[in-house]
Formats: sequence, C-alpha cells, structure tokens
Amino acid sequence: MADAPRSVSAAPGDLRRFLDDWKKRDREERAAKRAAEKALIPPRPWVVDPIAPDPGDNSWTYVIQAGRCGLVKIGVSLRVEARMRSLQKTSPAVLRLVAVLEGGLALERLMHARLGRDRAHHEWFRPSERMRALIVRHGGDTAFLSPLRVPK
Repeated sequence: MADAPRSVSAAPGDLRRFLDDWKKRDREERAAKRAAEKALIPPRPWVVDPIAPDPGDNSWTYVIQAGRCGLVKIGVSLRVEARMRSLQKTSPAVLRLVAVLEGGLALERLMHARLGRDRAHHEWFRPSERMRALIVRHGGDTAFLSPLRVPK
C-alpha cells in the first residue's frame, strides 16, 4: 500500500522563529532603505559649516549696492547676472553690482557672520570699512562701494 500524503505542519516554535526572523530582516531592510535615501538628501544649508568651503559648490557670492540708500546685499547664486536682473525687477532703487567673489555659500555665511553689526535687514547691510576690507580680502574690487548716505 502506498503511503498517503502527509500534511506538512510546523511546530509552534518553528513558526514563531520564522516570524521573528522575517520581522528582523524586514526591519533591517527598511533601515538600509532609509539610510540610502538619507544619503541622497543634501544637507540643509543652515547646517553647513560657514568656514569650510564645499568642494562641490560652484556658486558665487555677490555684493550688490542699492542706489540712494546705499544698503548692500550679500547673497549667493549660480547665475549672478540672472539674479541681478531678478532683484532689479522688484527693487525701487537702482542696483549696482559691486563684487562677485569665489566661495559660494560658505563665503556668504562667513560674511554675514562677520558683518552682523552692520546688518540692516536680513541680507542687507550698511556699508562699512569692515565690509570693504572683507571684500578686498576675498578678491573683490571695492571701487564702487560708497559710504552710506543717510536721507534727510
């Protein structure tokens, strides 16, 4: 007589071990996926060290001065000419490009930190000798940088 097929059943302990192993592998795979996704996300700009230059940063730090009020904007852009046009469209004052400096975001943050006492509003600063020296130190020409004229 031929043997009748037997039903395959696992002992409760085997099933529990299988489920535990499966859960462990699933957790490890999810953690690896999160780590891989996190590696693709660039660091947030406010976490960047202001002194250490980023070797992959090919942006420029620009210095722009507003006509009559004389305030100076220090910013960063990949395309300075396009940024200048964009700012001019929304500015009531005539803007002049004072300097374009290599250094990108790291240099911009350094300048903002060093010129904190001269800050007028966000990225706008009052011109000062400290600013002039900082621009010259980083390779900029300050021939157009005029002192602040206070309106009467």
